[in-house]
Amino acid sequence: MSGRIAIATLITLALAACGPEPRETNNIGTDPNNQSTNNTNNTNNNTTGTNNNTVLPINAGFGPECAGVECPDDRRCVRGTCVLADLLVACEVPEDLGTLEPGEVYMGTGDNSGYADGIVTSCGGDGELSGSENAFLFTVEEPGVVDFEITATDSPFDWVIEARRDCADGGDAPAENNGMENNTPSAPAVCSTSASTSVVVEPGEEYWLLVEPNNSLDTGTFDWVLTFESLMCDPGRTCADDNTILACIGGMEEESLACGTSCNDGACAGDSCASAIEVTAGMSWSGNARAFTNTLDFGDEPTCSQDGVEGLSTPGPELILSLPGLTTGQRVIIDASMMDDNDNAIFVLSECSDAVECLAARDLSDVLEWDVPADGDYFVVIDKFTNSDQTYNYTIDIQ
Repeated sequence: MSGRIAIATLITLALAACGPEPRETNNIGTDPNNQSTNNTNNTNNNTTGTNNNTVLPINAGFGPECAGVECPDDRRCVRGTCVLADLLVACEVPEDLGTLEPGEVYMGTGDNSGYADGIVTSCGGDGELSGSENAFLFTVEEPGVVDFEITATDSPFDWVIEARRDCADGGDAPAENNGMENNTPSAPAVCSTSASTSVVVEPGEEYWLLVEPNNSLDTGTFDWVLTFESLMCDPGRTCADDNTILACIGGMEEESLACGTSCNDGACAGDSCASAIEVTAGMSWSGNARAFTNTLDFGDEPTCSQDGVEGLSTPGPELILSLPGLTTGQRVIIDASMMDDNDNAIFVLSECSDAVECLAARDLSDVLEWDVPADGDYFVVIDKFTNSDQTYNYTIDIQ
């Protein structure tokens, strides 16, 4: 089983060599206690900061949790906690990249030392465990794809990168589905736990990139590279034939992907609860995992993991099966291990939803055996941790 690797777009040296001269920006966070330095580096200076389109004075409390919170003179409130007053909040002093130009390469350095924890990223540490951030702000004048990559310099820890349309907890995703296969309209942002991410952006919006360590105690520096390219295809999906989806992947390439069963109305069978594949007897099928999209994520449901303590985030695409009319004592065996290199997770549900308890879950191996506890209709979801371009091979047996 392959490692859990978040979706990433590799920015090669050839891009910098063949494209326009990289545009270096001022470093962010190199002198976090010298706020006058940050005033020079950012158009959002030390007198105003943008938080969900609301202008805030720098030394005011940051976040709705600060309403009514009083701090000593040498401290300020950030997300309900009194922190040292000289700690910066990335959303108030972002690295403003201005309006991105297609074909340009932007690069610089970042340092989260001297910053408070102002945001909880959707795929990073939760609450008090999240780290302090750096923020990057930009706009575009035409639809395109932004690739953002960081390289740790003196920090061996894991970084999280998140793209948003505002810099507040619970911020909106950059665009509905965004042409990105790991993003859904309900997701708060496009978030990656790897060192790079890609996002489709549109004119008329402000976009934020947040970079934070996955551990609240980690501080350090990183180099970053950002590129912006015009769209090569219109994000979306259509049926090329009865069993093939034609998908614009990330706005940059169009691919023909095998569904494995059938394609109707621009989606493969099994791509949603409404189109779940009905299984009443043993069957096997295969196709391309990227033919499917991400509509369910079980990160908020503790029962949907083998330890039963924490939920299991599954930002990759999934295939949904309907198992009607099962009877007590039957055994269902789902096998996604044969000639399948995808990093799979398997869930059994009484309803087709990621907001209900799982009756069974498997994520450490690609085979799940489950005994039916009561007569009824059930669902099986075979989900992914990444959007890898891999052939899937599934077998289900009902005994």
